[in-house]
Amino acid sequence: MIRQQLVRWMVVSASVVSVAAACGTGSGTSASGSGSVGVGGAGGTTTSTDGAGGASGPSSSSSATAGVGGSQGPACPGPKLIDPAKLGFKACPSYVCQDGGGHCVPNALVGADVAGFLEKCNKDSLCVPDPFIETQGNFLLATCESIMGYEGRCLSTCIPMVQARAAVLEQATCGSSELCVPCYDPVKNESTGVCDLTCDKPAEPKPAPLPTCCGNRGTCVAADIIPDNSASQLGKDSCPNDGSVCAPNELIDDMQNGTICQPSAILIALGVDTGVCVPDCVPAVKGLGNGSCPSGYNCAPCDVFGANTGACGPDW
Repeated sequence: MIRQQLVRWMVVSASVVSVAAACGTGSGTSASGSGSVGVGGAGGTTTSTDGAGGASGPSSSSSATAGVGGSQGPACPGPKLIDPAKLGFKACPSYVCQDGGGHCVPNALVGADVAGFLEKCNKDSLCVPDPFIETQGNFLLATCESIMGYEGRCLSTCIPMVQARAAVLEQATCGSSELCVPCYDPVKNESTGVCDLTCDKPAEPKPAPLPTCCGNRGTCVAADIIPDNSASQLGKDSCPNDGSVCAPNELIDDMQNGTICQPSAILIALGVDTGVCVPDCVPAVKGLGNGSCPSGYNCAPCDVFGANTGACGPDW
């Protein structure tokens, strides 16, 4: 039976983007790779001043003031000005960053608007990806080719919502601690925002929307972006012959959990008392009857003989 979270790989959208965008520095300059750094919060704009003959550091607002004989720093991306280790920041534990690439920043230096999207190192610090720390927020993510051939950017797996999609996102040409996140969500045809951070912007135009199927109740999705080998339980329906399958919109939309239903009389007689409405074009639910579901939907049981079918989620 299909799982309720079938296509819920939803990449990095606005939540993770707010992490990256807000990971500018609070204040502090360093010519030797040491100093103070803040992450997120109101201090996302930095102005650096260097001494005589020096070049000023970068600024997340693309402005900097140079000292006598100095020159304005690069707009974007900025050089690596800070070594997190030299600041005394410990590397994130392996259970947070399995492949490294992040350091633990004290809670006091992380803005409240960012903290909720980062993993805790311990009660006193949060795991922040190194590129955000090293460049004082003036980073430029590497370009890569993401799922379905979409243009993407390399984003740290230290961000929980990126790591959670590891089964679907590819490493491509990214570093060992990164995954390639597409500029546009291929399912919802919306910008994920990862290609619009700092001075960046997508090089390719927004892709055309994916075809619909199942009488506009589903979307044709590439089988290889569906996690948990669930694609085999979906049908082709009216999707083109390009390896795509018809995924019910209810299972794509994170804001929908499916409508709870009462199964058909036959299933009730077998002891099944609860189910969830699934479009009847899904092969796995054909013949189950619509029970209390509206026309065009069948009631898929949450469990059969005590065994979870997955239709109502893994924790049912």
